[in-house]
Amino acid sequence: MTVAALAREIFERADAAAETASTASLRTRWRRVLTADARTRRATGRDASMPVPTAVGDGPLDLPLTARANVVFVALALAQGSDPRDLADARDLLRVAIAAPRRAGLSPSAARIGSSGLEWPSDTATYDATAIAWTRTCMLRLANRLPSDDPLARDAIERAGETVAFLLDSQRQDGAIPSRYDTTYLAPEQTATTALAPESGAAALLLAEWASGGREPRSRALDAAAAAVRHLVHDVLPSGSWQDSEVPAGRATGQGSLALTFAALAALRIHEQRPTPELRDAAVQFLDQLSLQQQTWSPPWLARDPRFPDLRGGMGCHEAAARWSDPACALAGWAFLVGYEHTGRIDYLRRGALAVRAAIFALDAEPDGGAADLFGPAGVAAAVARLVATRFGDAILDVGAGEAVAIENLARPRMHHVGGPIAIQLRRFGTDPTRQRVRFFALPPDVASFALEVNGTSLGLFPAPDLLAGVELTAEPWPAARFAPPTVLQEDLPFEPRLILSAPAPRGWTGEIALWAEGTQPTAPPLWRSRLQPPPREGGAWRTTEPVECLALRRSAATLRATATLTGPAGETLVLSGEAPIQLGPASEFSLASIDSTDCVAPGDSRIVVFGADSRLARGLSAGDAGFVWRVALASTTGEVELELDLAGPFRVLAGGSVLAEEAGIAPRPRRAVNLRLADRRLWESGNLDLRFEHPGGNEPLRVSTLRTRMRGVASGAPAADALVRARQPARRLDLAVVPVSFQDAPLVATRDQLRAAFFGEGYLRTPPPQARATAGSVRELVAAMSGGRTQLDGIVLEPVIARGVLAADVARNPEALRKLATDALSAHPQEPSGGRVTVIVHGGPSLGPTDDGLVLAQDGPPIAVLPDLARDLSILPVGRALAMVLGARFGLA
Repeated sequence: MTVAALAREIFERADAAAETASTASLRTRWRRVLTADARTRRATGRDASMPVPTAVGDGPLDLPLTARANVVFVALALAQGSDPRDLADARDLLRVAIAAPRRAGLSPSAARIGSSGLEWPSDTATYDATAIAWTRTCMLRLANRLPSDDPLARDAIERAGETVAFLLDSQRQDGAIPSRYDTTYLAPEQTATTALAPESGAAALLLAEWASGGREPRSRALDAAAAAVRHLVHDVLPSGSWQDSEVPAGRATGQGSLALTFAALAALRIHEQRPTPELRDAAVQFLDQLSLQQQTWSPPWLARDPRFPDLRGGMGCHEAAARWSDPACALAGWAFLVGYEHTGRIDYLRRGALAVRAAIFALDAEPDGGAADLFGPAGVAAAVARLVATRFGDAILDVGAGEAVAIENLARPRMHHVGGPIAIQLRRFGTDPTRQRVRFFALPPDVASFALEVNGTSLGLFPAPDLLAGVELTAEPWPAARFAPPTVLQEDLPFEPRLILSAPAPRGWTGEIALWAEGTQPTAPPLWRSRLQPPPREGGAWRTTEPVECLALRRSAATLRATATLTGPAGETLVLSGEAPIQLGPASEFSLASIDSTDCVAPGDSRIVVFGADSRLARGLSAGDAGFVWRVALASTTGEVELELDLAGPFRVLAGGSVLAEEAGIAPRPRRAVNLRLADRRLWESGNLDLRFEHPGGNEPLRVSTLRTRMRGVASGAPAADALVRARQPARRLDLAVVPVSFQDAPLVATRDQLRAAFFGEGYLRTPPPQARATAGSVRELVAAMSGGRTQLDGIVLEPVIARGVLAADVARNPEALRKLATDALSAHPQEPSGGRVTVIVHGGPSLGPTDDGLVLAQDGPPIAVLPDLARDLSILPVGRALAMVLGARFGLA
């Protein structure tokens, strides 16, 4: 087995084992880099549009013309669109390259716009022919997009022709084209005629590009390009010496990917004009060698964007800067995709798509996010991504091999074609456009048209040429979610992460969720891991099989990171991950009986005494004793605090110099629970609430046994992305069954979807017409808010029951008749083992109870809340009234 074959096998194994779908948009990234940054430069005066601009607002602007970063390559990407501003930017950047001073076709590889205008610094004593050849290649391609009579196009072709003539004259007998020339005599720095010249690929690419336009000397240029490729195959390839630029003798060299990339592109470009097995084999050998530098795994500490933790496929070697995935080497992804077009090799298709994505998303590992410099690595990666989007679309389907590969923000497409229609499954992520451009390759040549079926819907026949060029198809939205745990988690209360998806996941999927604390090593095991149980019904929450013990999160965890992985029956995976700030708050119950407790920061004259029939320890005070201070640790963002005191005798409680509560007098004060609610956040803005207990006077002593706290109204931090985590105390869940009933003389006005939104919706802030009015949330949201996030409401809205022949007036005289309707409707929905089901009947017509709120049936069975769907003001199911009836039926409050 050859090294290239082994690399292919390793890559395919890694690709199959890490079939992870991205939730980040490639299109969004390259647009952000190519357009937003260009607009910013224009607005701040850092504009390259004038050969002699005015003074620059924030320092000199470097305009590179090298192989690693090239403003003309960025201009070529800008010219792919139809935005007049992008086209104007492309022309301006081309004008800068044309203005470069030149000698015999050679010119500097960098420009600078400073206070005196456009400058061409001479930082080196040599011309870099690799950079010049790549610049001229981009100039030719950009000139092809301009009108033939455009002066800029003519000037660009003229500059390229001068360089072509120089390279033809500089080619050695073995086909090599040196890349370094001194600026005085234009002599090559390589003096040995047998020295390897791996960088000859860039020159060969320029020669092939020149010949592709039918320009003379076309035949000589193609011959020279083919000779350079033969030198690379016969001399450089066996040595494995692929440094990207010449170095003086004796100096260490480094492996690079740009020389190999240019070599592959040159062989492919010549093969387009002279198809021969020799050139095809040369391109394959170059691409196979290039694949050895492609990463097969992704270090999690390099991908800052939690929505895209996968940097597989990045080109990780370059002599100038050792990086795992070098954005400046994104051109390798383009080479792989073009190689797929010529050879049909599916592994090149996969490699190309992954290389482009890894280059773009590696920018998140840059200190500035990679978007600060349009003319650096970010510009190269964004330019390649835009060129790929223009030529290859959002997804490629190889019909002959039965393979589908996503380039843009899609789940890996699925395709089936055996004699019938081409059946495709397309799913997109997030808010990306639903229309995706899909190109088809390897179509049977003897078939003129093909039937398409996308996501189960037949679209009819499509001509083969249209499929080859690319057609726009509608992709289904893939479930998205977000990560928003409670801002404060209490040490002694577990909570249950729940995954709420924006759309139902396909059947047969399983899930797992894991939590990490900030600062943990990527290879360390998670703090907690649990399987996710699929929802029993469509639109429900994925629940964990066990709660999180908050003590495992440690008090030092400032950020909680969650990763939920859903796995399909075919092995495909969807990873939803994100980070959110949290605080591990105090326990919900504090014992004041410990003599050495550090939370009693000022014991005063208090004494430890035995308290009550259960012989519990307490702190005691008598009249005239100095009080004691108990410190409660709270999050500064807590909106409200509930205190529950277990005490006996008269007492006075103060905080911040103000009396919170006081009970005094000569009457006996037995042991009791005193509840206080504090809403003044100034009392704990430092992170601590200091409670001072004093004896107000009298003969009876004060005994304080325990203090319980509950934090309410905590404002959640802004979610980072992807999975929803909610607080829940075990065994505190209301399971609600809503039974809509329509009478013969009073049909329902509210639809099933409206009832589902009113009882279980997210962000339900307004009731629907005919009389819309503001509300504070759905019943589920109000229950969660009232319980401090510890009680969760879940349930189902059944299909409406049509009570044929039953009048509302008859039921008003005998409401118990509704119980049988509800019992029959619920028979097909067994109660979950967690218990606590509450049944609510929502009916058309007026209220059946003594008030407009409704009534609770409690005579012959479990309580059932009954309420009309319309209030007197014609608002549909006011949530406050529904909540009151639900709690009334559950806790007997009606």
